[in-house]
Order: sequence, then C-alpha cells, then structure tokens
Amino acid sequence: MYMITANNIRVEIGKIPKNKSKDVIYFSSFEEMQKVLNNNRIELLEAIKKYNPQSIYELASIVDRDQGNVTKDINILEKYGFVEVKKSKEGKRMKSAPSVDSDAIEMIIKLGAGFYGVAKDSIEQISDEFKGENLKKNKNVLKKTINNLQRELKE
Repeated sequence: MYMITANNIRVEIGKIPKNKSKDVIYFSSFEEMQKVLNNNRIELLEAIKKYNPQSIYELASIVDRDQGNVTKDINILEKYGFVEVKKSKEGKRMKSAPSVDSDAIEMIIKLGAGFYGVAKDSIEQISDEFKGENLKKNKNVLKKTINNLQRELKE
C-alpha cells in the first residue's frame, strides 16, 4: 500500500466508492475502522510523530510495550497507509524506522452507512435487476422484496 502524506489523514467510513481517492483511507463500517485504529495504535502514531524513533525497538521502549506486539501493530498501520516503515541494514541486522508525515486523522462518517444505507443499496440493486421484461416476469417477487425491506426499515 502507500502512505498518506497530507497534513491530515482522511478516513472515510461508509460505502466504499468504485473510484477511490489515493489520499483517503476507506473503511466500510465504524467497527472495521476501530479494529485498525484502536487506542494502542493511535498511541503509536502519536509517539512516532512526537519522538521520531529510529527503530521499532526504540518505539516499543518509548511506549513501554512488547516489541513483537508493536511490530504487529506497525505492520497493520503500514498496510492501511497510516505509517511508512523504512528498512535499512545495520551490520547483520535489519532496522525498521517508522514515520508519520501527517499531523491528524480527519474522519468522515457518511450518513446512511448503517442499515439504511445497506437497504438503499439493496433496493437500487433490485430495481436494476427488475427492469423491462424482468419486471413483468418477477412483479410478485419484487413486491415481496420491497415490502420486506420497508418493514425492516420501520423496525
């Protein structure tokens, strides 16, 4: 993946667009985002920004956590584009230096991303599938599906 280098990392929660912006990190739900951006990982981002550690070992010392756990968290943050890890060889050992260029994480939660958004997407998909001749053939199925979705939205 790539690292976001803007002043603010933009995170969007909701329906992921077909044409993604390279400057945005997308999550389909708030729960998915929370799995990536938990308190420990946000603490790592803050420590990297504040102390500019030259290795994951140094970062683990700064936050007083096990180096293996910090390495796992850094790998996840790197995968999603929150950090960049520069690897270099020092003697016989590889050194991994994490860096963060951004100053903040800007979160956008798209309204309708919850159940209503899913139901709306389903209705749009159904309407595409039941056009023209298909509508005539499947009129009863379409009515039943729409009634079920409307009932679920009211609950």
